[in-house]
Amino acid sequence: MIERLKRQFVLTATLAVLIVMGIALGLINSMNFRVVYRNCMQVLEIIAENDGELADELRWRQSGLEDTFGDETPYRIRYFSVALDADGNVERIITDHINSVNQDEAAEYAGRVKALRRAHGFFSNDSNTYCYLVDTRDADGETLICFLDCTNEMWQVWKFMYYSVLFGVLTLSGYVCMMIILAKRAVQPTIQNIEAQKRFITNAGHELKTPISVISANAEVLEMMNGENEWTQSILKQTKRLSGLVNDFILLTKVDEMKKPELVEMSLSAAARDTADSFHTVAEQMGKKLIVDIADEVRVKATERELPELLNVLTDNAVKYCDDGGTVEVKVTGRGSGRSGVFQVSNDYAAGKEQDYSRFFDRFYRADESHSSEKSGYGIGLSMAEGIARMYRGKIRAEWKAGVMYFTVTFP
Repeated sequence: MIERLKRQFVLTATLAVLIVMGIALGLINSMNFRVVYRNCMQVLEIIAENDGELADELRWRQSGLEDTFGDETPYRIRYFSVALDADGNVERIITDHINSVNQDEAAEYAGRVKALRRAHGFFSNDSNTYCYLVDTRDADGETLICFLDCTNEMWQVWKFMYYSVLFGVLTLSGYVCMMIILAKRAVQPTIQNIEAQKRFITNAGHELKTPISVISANAEVLEMMNGENEWTQSILKQTKRLSGLVNDFILLTKVDEMKKPELVEMSLSAAARDTADSFHTVAEQMGKKLIVDIADEVRVKATERELPELLNVLTDNAVKYCDDGGTVEVKVTGRGSGRSGVFQVSNDYAAGKEQDYSRFFDRFYRADESHSSEKSGYGIGLSMAEGIARMYRGKIRAEWKAGVMYFTVTFP
């Protein structure tokens, strides 16, 4: 449990930093792209206003953009433009300010942009990236498409994005390494609290066994002296329940404390049959039917003590909560080569539609919160079952379908 707690702490902290860093890098790169795009569009608007050519120095300065671009900017800009008539035919092409595009290529690019039906955006060929602006003039039906070579600008955008992501990955990796190193210190108070609780439960459990045994023995002596009566039977019944609760507490603590147990190959089929046989009489006495469907020679990696406990807990829960006159089914199926298997127990449970199955494996949780149920139990069994399944590196799940409750354990 402690190792799992540290992993959860590291994963949660890493996820939080990843989300914050992702949002920050996304905003920074988005802002950088928008600045480049806005600057390109400002230049294209000046070109469009000047009928496809860059404005002279006077108009450039009058545009109010000299602070943004500077005096040398007009001499570094590479652009071309294509004018189309109302029918889409080429009227004129200006390629004097770019060397990599001839007039035929300019006309082809204009046709492709025209087909995009967008007023502005980016257009790329094999080696260059262009920002374009489509200016439709309603007076004569002419369409002027202006292209600005922004290959260098976009290369800078992608370069900035690459290094920012690389920086983010390296920073996150360093953060994860630091969190792994410091995780134990960060969760140390919680670890100490959990260990103190476990020690208390174990010590209290062993201390309680003595007075429970004494009470039970005294009740038996009273029966021998005065005969059976409802009072001595009640005492013996409650001491038995209390003894079972103490044993469950101790077993639950041991399940959590176990680390990498030595698993041995066992017959899941035989263990399931033994469990089902022990509940046949109980189910009949409660007016319920128990059927088995157990495949032969299904073997799994488990422990001799905890596997029967796992199967017993789930079968007991199914018999206990099965509807009156309902059916309980114990089923075992093999997986792969037969050295892995699935144990499933199901029971009729009409009231299960509205249950919160995500809490079934919580400690001390019971679906019946009225505390007046005749069904015995303290909400510990399913939590123990989950702990044992996790100890086996398996999976356990609860689900309800068409009036039937299913508990399924999948062994690795």
